[in-house]
Formats: sequence, structure tokens, C-alpha cells
Amino acid sequence: MNKEAQLTTMFITSFALALSGWALAYLSSTRARANEEHRAYPT
Repeated sequence: MNKEAQLTTMFITSFALALSGWALAYLSSTRARANEEHRAYPT
């Protein structure tokens, strides 16, 4: 594998990892907020 392809692969991998980490944090934060709202206003 040449240097350019290696750099591209590393960039794509780190980007995908950052994106998945952000998505996990976003989902967990929205879930926690929904749980708090449900606790504050029980149906």
C-alpha cells in the first residue's frame, strides 16, 4: 500500500470513528433528556 492510500485510509477510519462516537454521545444524551422529561411529567 502506498503512502497516499495509507493516509486516506487512516483519515477515513478516524473520521468514521469520530462520527460514530459523536452519534453515540448524541443518542445517549437525547435518551437521557427524554428520560428526565418523562420523570418530570409522568403520563
